[in-house]
Amino acid sequence: MTPTPGQGVNIINRFLLSIPIGGPVAGEFPTFGDLLSAIVYFLFGAAFIVAFFFLIFGGIRWIASGGDEKAMSDARNTITFAILGLAVVILSFTFIKLIESFTKITILR
Repeated sequence: MTPTPGQGVNIINRFLLSIPIGGPVAGEFPTFGDLLSAIVYFLFGAAFIVAFFFLIFGGIRWIASGGDEKAMSDARNTITFAILGLAVVILSFTFIKLIESFTKITILR
C-alpha cells in the first residue's frame, strides 16, 4: 500500500500533538485551579530565589565589612533573615504537600 501525498505529515502532526508538555490536555481550557496552582508555584519559586539572593548579598556584606562591628551585625541580620525566609518557603511548600497527601485533595498540580 503506497501512502498518499501528505499522509506522513499528518502522522507526524498527530504524534507531535500527542506529546504532553506539562499543561492541560490538548483541547481543554485551563481551569481556575490550574491558574491558581501556576501562580502559587511561581510565587514559591520567586520567594526562594529572592531569599537565596539575600543570603548571597548578606555573605558579600559580611566579607566587605572589614571588621566593622555595625556592618558585620547588619550582614549577620541579613543572613539570618534570608535563612529564615528560605525555611519558611520550604516548610510552607512541605506543609501544603503534607495536607495533599493526608486529604487526597490536589492543591498544587
